[in-house]
Amino acid sequence: MGSGASKRPNTTRKVQAVSAFQAIPKSPKEKDKILNDEITDTQIKLDDVNHDNEKSTDNRRSITINETSNAWNALKQGIILNANSLPKTTLTLDDFTKVIRRKASEIKNDDLEIPYESKEKVESEELCHICAVYTGSETYPCRICPRVYHESCLRKIGHCSSPESSNLLQKAHEPIGWSCYKCDNLSSVLAEEEMFQLMEDFDIYDIDKDSTISLDEFLKYKNEQYQKRFGCEMPFEDEETERRRFKIMDKNKTETLDWWEFLNYESTHILTTRSKNALVRLLTEREIDEARRTFRVFDRDGNGEISEHEAKHAFTSWYSQFLHETPGSLKILDTDDVDDNSEFAVHVKENTKLIMAADTDKNGRVSWNEYLKDQALYIIASRPNSCSNAPEDDNLTTKNRTISNDAKIV
Repeated sequence: MGSGASKRPNTTRKVQAVSAFQAIPKSPKEKDKILNDEITDTQIKLDDVNHDNEKSTDNRRSITINETSNAWNALKQGIILNANSLPKTTLTLDDFTKVIRRKASEIKNDDLEIPYESKEKVESEELCHICAVYTGSETYPCRICPRVYHESCLRKIGHCSSPESSNLLQKAHEPIGWSCYKCDNLSSVLAEEEMFQLMEDFDIYDIDKDSTISLDEFLKYKNEQYQKRFGCEMPFEDEETERRRFKIMDKNKTETLDWWEFLNYESTHILTTRSKNALVRLLTEREIDEARRTFRVFDRDGNGEISEHEAKHAFTSWYSQFLHETPGSLKILDTDDVDDNSEFAVHVKENTKLIMAADTDKNGRVSWNEYLKDQALYIIASRPNSCSNAPEDDNLTTKNRTISNDAKIV
């Protein structure tokens, strides 16, 4: 379907296409093959697929693992079972990439209160989420969910196949963390209707049907939309804004947008239409726990609220670290004397204003739940391992974890 086409794909084609996108690794070459292949006319009901049937897995990537539960129980009793006698389980790529989507009508928007104090510590799973076997090999925890993975298992299902993805995996044991393939894909939180709409949008942008969107195609579509809305050519300033947006979307700097780049970026913008209560419901326990730690940096007296004075104190302490150059560090704020008109004071004032904007009941204080609802979109947008896909905001760095957990606030 080109920009001037009116024919819309039927629902069956959409369901099959969604399954195709979800069932492949994030490789442009493999993605292009799926996109260019003709979708068969045979309607396949996914719920009827039998994953234990060898015929159903012949054409899909799969792995076979030993079921070790009985072996571990026997070992506790001093009995060692023969490895060849252990039952085997065949897992296909679909077992790990299939996403169960809600319909838009099923999204809940009612108020949700998350307790500020939590005695439960968020722990990672003990065994690899894929093989569920203790092998002694190093596991890599996801920073979003409790799952952990073996690198070898990730490779078997089509992930970590490039040096770039392997380097990202190594960050799992660093403060920045790593998102697993389930959490890295923002489209997993979209409803069916939203996903179908994005597929149609991509098809409209992609005029030459090469499975990527070039800058010319991107700007042509934006210009057409502007003309339809305002009846004139898009101004130069607006076109420059769209060029910058394209660069932000182009994570791998290829000067084209593939499906995954388009999908993650546009998914975030769809989420901006959701209510804050709906967004909070999408947060994982680990994300909520991380938000608590950040909130406590501001909440000096521990009463579950941030006053304007506490916010100013936190940002003053944070930005003070950048007032003077130290060996091996970058001088960020070029000022010696701090006054009300200094660059330092402007940063503190503006960022304090952003935090206090979450005060929806206008009582002069930001409660824990007000803070969490205000931050939910930005927390979700920072899930992908690549640079943030959060909506454009002049003060986005403040919204998205400005104060780190390691900040020394005194």
